[in-house]
Amino acid sequence: MNIDWREFCGRFHQDADILGDSWEEIVAFVVSYRSRENALKIRDFLDDLLARDLSDQELMDIWLESPADVYHIDKESYRNFYTMIRDTADRHVQGLLPRSPLPKDV
Repeated sequence: MNIDWREFCGRFHQDADILGDSWEEIVAFVVSYRSRENALKIRDFLDDLLARDLSDQELMDIWLESPADVYHIDKESYRNFYTMIRDTADRHVQGLLPRSPLPKDV
């Protein structure tokens, strides 16, 4: 598995909900604290992954094999989730994603 992807997924730990009120906010927080170079690697990895037209089960398995501690219940949601991460990483690469403020609980 891609080392940058593994490290990125590890940021989705059991307390990830303190990073935002929605998946969009959590993803934006995690991405905004990565370097642009790392965000580029994540974007390209997901671009390649999504272009392979994998099944919903295969996309879910990729997340389940990562060090992430939080999961989507609906396996059909992973394609949209990966697309959101890719698009958020792309905004960061372009310099359009502001750094998210640290949560109050951190």
